[in-house]
Amino acid sequence: MKRIISLILAFCFMLALVSCGGNKADTDSKNTSGVVIGELEKDKYKGEFRVGYSIASIMPDDPALPLAGYGNEPYRICTGFLDNLYTRATAISDKKDNTVIVMQIDIINMVRGDIADQIFEGVSKACGVKEDNIIFNCSHTHSGPALNQSQMSVIQAYVPFFVNTIVANAVDAMNDRMPATMA
Repeated sequence: MKRIISLILAFCFMLALVSCGGNKADTDSKNTSGVVIGELEKDKYKGEFRVGYSIASIMPDDPALPLAGYGNEPYRICTGFLDNLYTRATAISDKKDNTVIVMQIDIINMVRGDIADQIFEGVSKACGVKEDNIIFNCSHTHSGPALNQSQMSVIQAYVPFFVNTIVANAVDAMNDRMPATMA
């Protein structure tokens, strides 16, 4: 029960951190040629309660992606960008080094289980965190790509960038962990 309460409190802290904007931002990154996933750094503060946050852009270089969330209508194709789409990650570790990673992704849903599996597996492997301790939610934006259109070459080209950016962002959040207190 104490662990559940601790996780709930940590999640509330994470929400407060996200609403404050965090301390890292990659607002203009649109590198679809390949995402370099950094290595997990040695945890300098092991044995302390710590929290880290990171944000990264998941914007494609090519705007001509089908947009998600328009029901049975023919897919609407994006013609340009007004605002960026992001992925945000918060890594929360307790004094016993139990870690939870909470991610938010600006996409309408994750209808393709293979993509969700790639995210869980990639984050788990890169961060050394059990898949059961990884949570992500989708922001339900109709301005995001329709990832369920796996037969479209433009989506096939975007998915590796999308997954790798999310994994790299989780690693950045892990590397950003600093001692924190809850009040």
